[in-house]
Amino acid sequence: MQVKTTAAVSLAILALTLGFLSGCSLAGVFGSPSSSGSGTTDVSTTNFDKQSDGSYLYQTNDPANCGQTYYYVSTNQVSGAYTYEATVRKTSGAAAGGYGIVFRWIDDGDFWLADIDTQGYFTLAKDVNGTLNYVTVQNNVVWLPCSALKTGYGVSNTIKLVYDGGANYSLYFNGILAMNFTDTPSSPGGLGFDAAVFKSGENFPSVPVSVSFTVDTPTLTFAAVLANQVRMIGELR
Repeated sequence: MQVKTTAAVSLAILALTLGFLSGCSLAGVFGSPSSSGSGTTDVSTTNFDKQSDGSYLYQTNDPANCGQTYYYVSTNQVSGAYTYEATVRKTSGAAAGGYGIVFRWIDDGDFWLADIDTQGYFTLAKDVNGTLNYVTVQNNVVWLPCSALKTGYGVSNTIKLVYDGGANYSLYFNGILAMNFTDTPSSPGGLGFDAAVFKSGENFPSVPVSVSFTVDTPTLTFAAVLANQVRMIGELR
């Protein structure tokens, strides 16, 4: 079985409690890029533009974007108990490139993310002052396999986060409970999406990274300015 590792994993999350449940195991429309008449492939980026079906599309085949993770976050701050659910789908790009949801976003040095890839792995992390502190960690492994996830390109997965308004969270994939975790209560934060573009492993410009996100609940408002000021703090790996 393929295992994804990191050389140094930090776990500095205050009052963090994990509970891995039945859904996951602790073992170990851009389409094809257009071409110009010269035979070269056009380079372009779509920064979470809203599509006719209501989804948001992140798409790039620009080598300048490699080695970054891009975020799109709501302007309305969410507080109290809530359920945040989004449907995510990746149609092309590196198979191991993460994509998913962000929550409790204060700024780009204070937020949480829950990401998946096309190979059936997931990760959960909290950013503390610009450093990702991984919750999903065992024996230095930070991406864990999850049987609830659908694998491959062009398939949809739902990611749902349930927060009780205090310190308790539950993470679901496709309706199956994957993990319970806790964190100290904090001020209201934003909700949104993220997509990683690898430093290596992408086949730019011929094959783009293309990921779509659809918010199922709640209703979020995204500022137009964020479409042109994409958040980035580096690769997740």
